[in-house]
Amino acid sequence: MKNQKRKKRRVVIWCKKDDYISKLPDSILCNILTSLKVSEGVRTSTLSSKWKHIYANPTNLILDGANMLKRDHLASNAWQYQSEELRFEFQRNRTLAFVSNVKEYLSNVEQVQKIYKLSVYFTFGNNTYGSTDLDEWIRFAIKKNVEEIDLCLLEEENQPTNDASLHVFPCDIVGNEGASGKKSFLKCLRLAHCVLAPHMSYNHGFSTLTTMELFQVDLKSEVHLQILLSSCSNLQWLGFSECYNMENLRIENPFCQKLKYLNVSLCQQLKKLVLHTTSLETLEYKGREVEFVFDAPRLDAFYSLVSDSTACHKELWPILRLPTDLPHLKTLIMQCSCFMVCGFQQLS
Repeated sequence: MKNQKRKKRRVVIWCKKDDYISKLPDSILCNILTSLKVSEGVRTSTLSSKWKHIYANPTNLILDGANMLKRDHLASNAWQYQSEELRFEFQRNRTLAFVSNVKEYLSNVEQVQKIYKLSVYFTFGNNTYGSTDLDEWIRFAIKKNVEEIDLCLLEEENQPTNDASLHVFPCDIVGNEGASGKKSFLKCLRLAHCVLAPHMSYNHGFSTLTTMELFQVDLKSEVHLQILLSSCSNLQWLGFSECYNMENLRIENPFCQKLKYLNVSLCQQLKKLVLHTTSLETLEYKGREVEFVFDAPRLDAFYSLVSDSTACHKELWPILRLPTDLPHLKTLIMQCSCFMVCGFQQLS
């Protein structure tokens, strides 16, 4: 009996203590809930009247399998099905559940005033189920003045893809921001496993970007690439990694006048890199030997990993031209990967 009374007394004393967390401003509480899973954030609505609507005002939208699906629908569960038909049915049901859960969640956060980041990590293809819903989620974030969009539309890195299966990023949704006089807030765009092909008539929304990072993105053609670069007047950081349909990359005035950092990595179709810019300070290049055309007086750091073994046997590309092409260069780091083939004669 005494122990029970002591426990009750402890509970009463604990309840009388101030709830300092609940006294925090709603903006800080929203940031705290952002680090939780969506399901965990929703549970906080039962804590008190103050917490009832906190979860419905997220600062970031993190939409991925771990956040939006139950354990039964995790991607790792697909491998327990031996036949392709059963795996296909599992993936279909998984996508249905994901889209349904996201739509329900967004219906509860419609009143949020500001979204800083939209992150989607889920497999979506071109004209497949959920692709139009994904576009609507992007539209929702744009209307909420989103500053960062991060899309990775292939969950399994080793899964084979082709150009026809890649989701087409809705440039008309993003690009039309600013065309009607509405201010665009988008500063950072990271895309993986999709098509990015803006049209000249809707590219105004890209003008506010300061960072753009593209991984395994189909750029369609050099024309589309130039349209994209022509609209990025405030871009400072630009990265291309394993991108498709990019034979010539031209960074020329008046395009990308504020660009300071350029990273080009393993773009197999690239043949020529032309730099006519007065702002670029750092260039990182990794890949096979390509033709370089330099006119970048502020470029003072050059990092290069050449994976083409034939470059080692020619003219030490492009070391011999660097003193002329880059007179202000301060930092130079170059590495060439060579593979030597040796012949062995069997002794009798």
